[in-house]
Amino acid sequence: MSQETRLTADLPGLTLELRHRAADAEGPERIVLALQANDATALPDPVALWAGMVRAAWAPWFALWGWGAPPRLR
Repeated sequence: MSQETRLTADLPGLTLELRHRAADAEGPERIVLALQANDATALPDPVALWAGMVRAAWAPWFALWGWGAPPRLR
């Protein structure tokens, strides 16, 4: 039998839940990220949120290569 670990974060307008189940002898390891909007008006534009995350992920590489900041995607 495998154990499950749950982490929950309640943010303004959004509930995040991360579940991790370790692999047992007959199955794979599982990681689930669940997002639940509590108030749709409090959430940012999903495309802008994605673009910001991509920009943040690439920023160290752009700095390493001396290219300055990544371009704005939206």
